[in-house]
Amino acid sequence: MKDIVFLPRNSLAESLVPPPKPAKFFIPEWYKKIPAIHNDSVNKPSHSTVKRCIPFLDSLTTGYIQELWCDIYFEVIEDKSNGTFSIAYNWAESIKPISSRAEDHKTEELLPKSNEFFPTEFQWETQWEPQLPSGYSALYVHPLNRYDLPFFTLSGIIDSDKYPISGPLPFFLKNNFTGIIPAGTPMYQIIPIKRDMWQSSISEYNEKKNKKISFNVKKHFYNGYKNNIWEKKEYK
Repeated sequence: MKDIVFLPRNSLAESLVPPPKPAKFFIPEWYKKIPAIHNDSVNKPSHSTVKRCIPFLDSLTTGYIQELWCDIYFEVIEDKSNGTFSIAYNWAESIKPISSRAEDHKTEELLPKSNEFFPTEFQWETQWEPQLPSGYSALYVHPLNRYDLPFFTLSGIIDSDKYPISGPLPFFLKNNFTGIIPAGTPMYQIIPIKRDMWQSSISEYNEKKNKKISFNVKKHFYNGYKNNIWEKKEYK
């Protein structure tokens, strides 16, 4: 088992900001409420939902999550004189959780635009940084499959074995969102990845091999992949 050590940026963060925790503690309530099957009739035994999709669950439980340590309030304000919009924001008394990029940074003018998000680029102020074993990097991503969140965190990879400092992480707010993002909301996911040299190649289609693998999974109505293929991943 490999060790990951989370380092506080200062003593105030150490005492007030919760460190990243295993992602398995942040499984959303909407996922927990999804039934395993659409219909429990014996005539329709294969109508499984995403609840039985182990790869989907793996995405929710892989790595570590940094949670928001205080409430943040956003309000979209329209200037009716010229039809433009701006965002006002504030946070409950705590260590500063976010900021907006300096005017001269202008990432929003360089990235492809989406009407789903407000153009202003914000950034999460990181307070805990991962120290990884030699040869490992940290993949920072928006919490996987969490499209229900009112923001989207951009991705990045940092060689955190040699440089355990991530700095602020940019994110965009969903268009016209007004309200509170509560403390405890997942901000971003940290996934340790091993640096390796890779070389790609192309293989011919092997029908016999593919059918054998497929049969090993599909010979069961349920849990074929989980019981015959899947390996448990552990993040503590």
